[in-house]
Amino acid sequence: TDRGIAASDSTRAEASSLISALEESWAGTDAFASPYLLRNTEVVYVGQSSSKGSNAAGGKYRGRIGRALFRTDALFQHVLDDVAV
Repeated sequence: TDRGIAASDSTRAEASSLISALEESWAGTDAFASPYLLRNTEVVYVGQSSSKGSNAAGGKYRGRIGRALFRTDALFQHVLDDVAV
C-alpha cells in the first residue's frame, strides 16, 4: 500500500479498525512504562486520508512532490527514552 498512500478504502477501514482495537487495549495504562514502545520501528502504514503536501510520517519527502523526487525504500520511527536523547 506504499505505507498507506495507495491503500483502498476497504484496506483503510480495516487498518483503522485494527489500530482502534490496539489503542483501546492500551487504555488506562502507561505506555511509556512498557519496553515495547521504546524502540526503532519500521512504519508500514500511515492512516491520514491525503498526503498531497506532506505526510505525518516523513513530512514533505512523503508528500506528492517528495515521492516523485525521492524514492522511499523504507520509513522508520524511533521512540527513545530521555536518557538516549
